Amino acid sequence: MQATARRLFVASATSCARRRLTRNALPQHPMPLDQPLVDAAIRQALDRFPTGYAGAAAVRTDAGRIITSVAFDPPNSCASLCHEAGAYCEANRIGARVVASVCVSRETPGGTFIILAPCGICQERLALWGPDVEVAVAVLGRPGEWECRTLAELRPHDWLRAVSDAEQSPILR
Repeated sequence: MQATARRLFVASATSCARRRLTRNALPQHPMPLDQPLVDAAIRQALDRFPTGYAGAAAVRTDAGRIITSVAFDPPNSCASLCHEAGAYCEANRIGARVVASVCVSRETPGGTFIILAPCGICQERLALWGPDVEVAVAVLGRPGEWECRTLAELRPHDWLRAVSDAEQSPILR
């Protein structure tokens, strides 16, 4: 089922919706993951990387605060961190709950920003705030478009669910 309004497509039965990466697309109703959150990530990317490659992340907390961050790329690539890591750490530092997360990237100046879904490690980091955290994912075959999914939708067979179902402690031994 797809209903269109201002280039907005209903993606699933969840509160998440599909959007286009433009500054003109406005949400029909307030959501944790919306175009202003994507725009915040794009602004951070352009501020930090004005020429060449540009990428950044933005998260929204349960209080509505937007926190942005960029990747940490030291000379030893094994010590690098994803764009989202800084925002996740800052939210944790201030005791805030992350309710939405987005990561954007573009290869060249003037190029289209695309959405990068959270990698496996970032999904594990987001699990701190529960399975209902909203994340942006790319609409395959439509560069520049994105849709919203919950962390649970990205991880239908998550190990934390198995532990919870078995009523065991999630602490790894």
